[in-house]
Amino acid sequence: MKEIVLFLLLACSVNVFAQEKLHITGKITGIDNNVKLTLESDFKKKEFQLKDGVIDVEMQLTTVPSLVFMMFEEEGDYKYTTFFVGNENIVLNGSKSDFPNNIKADNSKYDHLRYQEYLMTKGLNEEIDRLSGEARTLVQNGASRDSIYQLYMSDVEPLGKIKMAMKEIDQKTFEFVKEYINTDYGRYLLRYSMRQFSVDQLKDLINTVDTKYKETTEIVFIQSIVNSKPLVVGDSYYDFTAEDINAKQVKFSDYFKGKYVLLDFSTLHCGFCQEAVPKTIKVAEALKEKLTYVTYYVDYDMEGIKEYYQLKENKGHLIWNKKGRLEPIIAMYRQDATPRYLLFNPKGKLIKEFIGLEEDFEVQLNELMR
Repeated sequence: MKEIVLFLLLACSVNVFAQEKLHITGKITGIDNNVKLTLESDFKKKEFQLKDGVIDVEMQLTTVPSLVFMMFEEEGDYKYTTFFVGNENIVLNGSKSDFPNNIKADNSKYDHLRYQEYLMTKGLNEEIDRLSGEARTLVQNGASRDSIYQLYMSDVEPLGKIKMAMKEIDQKTFEFVKEYINTDYGRYLLRYSMRQFSVDQLKDLINTVDTKYKETTEIVFIQSIVNSKPLVVGDSYYDFTAEDINAKQVKFSDYFKGKYVLLDFSTLHCGFCQEAVPKTIKVAEALKEKLTYVTYYVDYDMEGIKEYYQLKENKGHLIWNKKGRLEPIIAMYRQDATPRYLLFNPKGKLIKEFIGLEEDFEVQLNELMR
């Protein structure tokens, strides 16, 4: 009897272990056998190939559930599709023409809502593509760019044609998130759509959250937005704790020691950030007598963090937090673009915000610090 129980326990443990990976099977037609495909999630990648369209690949997901990208290159153009799945067995059946996003992950516990949301906005997104092509054609045929922009992209009433479609998508997305905010996908979608919503809409969403989800990362994040206000020139910085390159906990306020402080939001996964690094290193070195330069790395990706610090020639301050872009301080600083630079005076008052690195960055900093 003991041997039988032990066998059953082992069988169960093997089954649990097997489910610790995402296993994808099925068939995707239209892609040649020699084409390399990539699965990507949370900065992890897995390359594979199909065999006469048959797919059989495994990948361990760090965050469960999460969005998984499947990509391949064709004639210099990248094609992709996405799934919202966990470490589970799923089946994909479709064709190359279904990229992007028109393939549902069968047997998944999570992907049905992702697919439902895709279908909900599919027609409007196709309309935006059609209108964009229409606008380009008119410009190519000699129409005034300003008049075309007004007709298609105006933010004031009457809204431009494309803006009207975008506004309708935002409203449908808000209603979808509100209905499904107590699901994993509803909260996941909230991460990427919250900046489309007003503070009143965010408050409305918080009020619909079940008590057991109040402390989830996404809800704590939007609560931080609701409880804070955007910084404007003259405001004091928001203090926060982060981890530095030596795995030591530091406070942002510790960097204010009689000097100006430049807070830089960047990541390795931003081409403009990589381009800016050699220039900002020189600026920081030139102004080090009166300026402390602090880079806040917005992602939690240890390999990326190490590589980015090497780009900085292992100089200066580099800090981050484990919740990455969902850290509450990211919400409080309304951080949604990289690279972004905030200059504070020695008393911690905001002097200026820079979105992107400007050509005369050092000159402007010098002028501002006089």
